[in-house]
Amino acid sequence: MSKKYTIVNGANNLLRRTASIQPAHKGGDRGMSNHMGTLSTSSFANNLANPVILLDDVTTTGNSLRAGILKLQRANVKIVAAIALGKTVI
Repeated sequence: MSKKYTIVNGANNLLRRTASIQPAHKGGDRGMSNHMGTLSTSSFANNLANPVILLDDVTTTGNSLRAGILKLQRANVKIVAAIALGKTVI
């Protein structure tokens, strides 16, 4: 969404998925450790003075949002809210 609506410069997204993981609804491992190992923060996050809202397109377990929150907090980013736009129905 940040790229499509230019909310943040496309080259400066705060979080990046460094490896694809299989969706949970297809049997993929969606544990916290899996998310923590495949998410990284950009160097842009370390210099951010403004608070952010973290958006996730769909949540199944909530672990991707939790991992994103933790990664951003470790980069000293202030998070105002974390919102999932949809919930997977299993």
